[in-house]
Amino acid sequence: MGLDMRVFSRRVTGSFHDLTKLDPNLPKAERRKIGHQLHDSGSPGVLFCRPGFGDHRFLSIFDGALLPRAVQGAHYRFVWDGQKIKSIYDFSDGKEILRGALVAPDVGRDAAE
Repeated sequence: MGLDMRVFSRRVTGSFHDLTKLDPNLPKAERRKIGHQLHDSGSPGVLFCRPGFGDHRFLSIFDGALLPRAVQGAHYRFVWDGQKIKSIYDFSDGKEILRGALVAPDVGRDAAE
């Protein structure tokens, strides 16, 4: 059985409130309160970091009119053999990636073995 997965992307441009310098230890409720206040004041969106995700940055866009049409990127088919993903087919280059090339041999084994 195959399950197709497609990656869609959008180029985003605009001026957003930069919240990346917020204290990462600020309680979640406080961070959300700041986001809600900015949203309610008409902010187009916020750039922020999330605790536990290192230096990765996230963008929350409040105004959907800023988003252009999405463009399809990568397209994969995950092949399920009834127990696990056996392989992944990459439509962009027509190649099949076998499970052994993706997963270390001991992944999924019972720890007692």
